[in-house]
Amino acid sequence: MKNFLYLLLVLSSLLMAEDKQKTPENKQPVDIIGIWDQYIYYNKEGKTAYHYAGTFQLTKVKGKYQMKQVGTKLPELINSQGVTEIKFDGKEWTFYSDWGRYGVGFFKLKMKKRNEFEGYSYATDSKRKPTYKLSPNRWIRHEL
Repeated sequence: MKNFLYLLLVLSSLLMAEDKQKTPENKQPVDIIGIWDQYIYYNKEGKTAYHYAGTFQLTKVKGKYQMKQVGTKLPELINSQGVTEIKFDGKEWTFYSDWGRYGVGFFKLKMKKRNEFEGYSYATDSKRKPTYKLSPNRWIRHEL
């Protein structure tokens, strides 16, 4: 009986050690700082799918997130003139995007994987309250 208990203890210790080795990424704090590619689900040239829409750089200065478009601006899309009120709680990422004469868009994204978020862009009213969904969005971070 002692040998059995000892063997059980050794095996459970080995399994716990193996599990810790498999999940170090999950133990690290998650943040959204980096370079992100935005993909929007829409019909382009007869193909409805996620299409590349731009690249954004996200930084954190004095505890506040800052975000700006640094990549391609496509003529068929409304391009951001500035991003504000960026919030991230570990799983959900939200922000407002100034679309110039088209108003302000609101983005609500949920983490799918460490470097991938999915959600929607929304039109907003004059008080910046989201009013209706516009299009599905996928954001993928470049490897750090």
